Amino acid sequence: DAAPDDFTSSVVLNVTGGPPSPVTISNSIDDICTTTISGVSWTPSIGDPVCGPVSYNVMISPSDGVMIMRIANTSYNFTGLTPGTDYTVSVAGMNMAGVGQSDMMMFRVPT
Repeated sequence: DAAPDDFTSSVVLNVTGGPPSPVTISNSIDDICTTTISGVSWTPSIGDPVCGPVSYNVMISPSDGVMIMRIANTSYNFTGLTPGTDYTVSVAGMNMAGVGQSDMMMFRVPT
């Protein structure tokens, strides 16, 4: 019996479009904070027709770590936040061509 040949396969993805346009977080801190829930919304990113639909990377970083979500909506509600804690939220559009420019906001959850 002959052994199968070893081979390496590679795929080249040629993307001619670009990443999505920048997003802009559109709500103010006064609109979003309660003692344990904070919501954030943003303007939709404009995708490139070649590179497919846009999804969003949403990151929130308290002082003890980073939580990252990938979602399709233009808003997100964070739950279980710690009162008196400072948080930084960053949102960026993403498609097959990459990640667009992000927007960021900082807030403190009231006590």
